[in-house]
Amino acid sequence: MNRINYLNKKQKIALYILAITIYLGSYTILSICGEYQITMSGEHRHLGGLAMMDMYKWTPYGVTCEIYRGSSGRKEIRGLNFLGVLYSPLVWIDRKYIHKNEYPSW
Repeated sequence: MNRINYLNKKQKIALYILAITIYLGSYTILSICGEYQITMSGEHRHLGGLAMMDMYKWTPYGVTCEIYRGSSGRKEIRGLNFLGVLYSPLVWIDRKYIHKNEYPSW
């Protein structure tokens, strides 16, 4: 039998709140320990079609989750690891609102 079925409504809500708090808290720690890393956006390419390293993207510690523009012009995901899959929604929110991409001024 599943033990969660024996919990009352308040206990279930408390368990969900605890799980969400652990999820957000663990991501916050990884984000605090993160850094900007140079990567390819796929927007700029050499004559042979290879993408250039043209932007700095925020990367939480141990998380690999990259979206780039492929040679076909479509956005693609590459280099996902387990933490990248687990935290991808938070990584995307973090990059959009808190740690925005930075572009070198060459």
